[in-house]
Amino acid sequence: MDRLAEILESARSGHHEACKSCARNPKKNTTSFARNCDEHFGVKPNGLIIITRDPGASDGGSSHTGKICPIHNHDASAKRVLSKLALLRIPNQSVYFLNAILHGYFDVNSQNSNNSERNYCKIILTEILDILNPTSILALGMEALQSSLEILQTSNIKKPMMKDMISKSFSFGKIAGVSIFAMPHPAYAGVNLGKYGLNENEVWDRIAIKINNLF
Repeated sequence: MDRLAEILESARSGHHEACKSCARNPKKNTTSFARNCDEHFGVKPNGLIIITRDPGASDGGSSHTGKICPIHNHDASAKRVLSKLALLRIPNQSVYFLNAILHGYFDVNSQNSNNSERNYCKIILTEILDILNPTSILALGMEALQSSLEILQTSNIKKPMMKDMISKSFSFGKIAGVSIFAMPHPAYAGVNLGKYGLNENEVWDRIAIKINNLF
């Protein structure tokens, strides 16, 4: 996995070709960067990739630890994800975490992200997915879902909406051999699902059953 480490390091430092024109290039900004926690989660190919948004700025979040890890981090979103991971019958070594937008800020969250930044990061995510060759992707948040769909379909798509997740029963089928699942970002899942009369725990249960059936 030396190539994976090289890609992540070039993204972290802003030296990756895709980073050169990005507004969040760390050579021009003070940004945060978080990568998968190799201590608790693995880089085993053909596993599950969980894609989130960006390094959240909240205390105890990934912008401060540098790790996308619901075990290391103790912000509210990390705690919610950790509680739901217990539903998956997949070894941690087959679960890998990525951000849809790789760089964040320490004082603000991804509300300040824009589509151009996501598109620069999408180039890097494509390289990472080619190496890990996942069986399935769980996208947490609209940015993560949009990037996942565009990478696998290799075309721009209309920005997905909450109603799209619901109409698809949070499962977008198999695209280019990869099964795609999606949930609202953990920070907003309970509220957003509640607006549609859906129970967050029940939705997670249904998604977990489908993912478990793939492994």
